[in-house]
Amino acid sequence: MSRSAHRVALSRAAVAALLILAATPPSPGGAADTPPDGFYRMSSGGGEPSRLTWHPMPDQAIGWTGDGKILFRSRRDHPHGDYRIYSVAPEGGVANLVPLEPAAWISFEPGEKRVAFQKIGLEFHNWKRYQGGEAEQIYVGTLDPMSFKEATDWKGKDAFPM
Repeated sequence: MSRSAHRVALSRAAVAALLILAATPPSPGGAADTPPDGFYRMSSGGGEPSRLTWHPMPDQAIGWTGDGKILFRSRRDHPHGDYRIYSVAPEGGVANLVPLEPAAWISFEPGEKRVAFQKIGLEFHNWKRYQGGEAEQIYVGTLDPMSFKEATDWKGKDAFPM
C-alpha cells in the first residue's frame, strides 16, 4: 500500500472520511471576511464543517501521523514567529507540540521510529544556486532519543522532506 493510500485508509478509520479545509468558513453575509486561521473537518457525505484548531495565528495542515492524528504547522507559540509542528486528533481537542524547534515540515517513516524534517518554512523561495544562511536543509533522525543529522551535504537548498 502506498504512503498516500495508507494515509487515506487511516483517515477513514479515524473519522468516517475526513476533509481538511484550509480556509475560514464564509461569514453570514456570504464572503469570508477574515484570513484563513485554522482548519476544519467535514464528512465526505456533507454537512456542517467543524473547526479543529482555535488559535488566532494561522494553522496549516501538513500531514498525518501513523495513528491517524493530523499534523499541522503554526507560529502560534514561538516568540520569533518560527514554525512549530503540532498534532491534533481528527475529532479535535488540544494540540500537542512535536518536540522539534523550529520545524516547518515533517514526515514520519512507516513505524514512526524516524522522522525527516525541515526547520525553515521558505518552500516557495527558489533562489537559483543560493547557498546562504537561509538555504533550507532536511534533517533525519529520531525524537526519542533526540538525534538528527543533515540528510545531504549539499550547500544549497533542500526542501519538502518525504
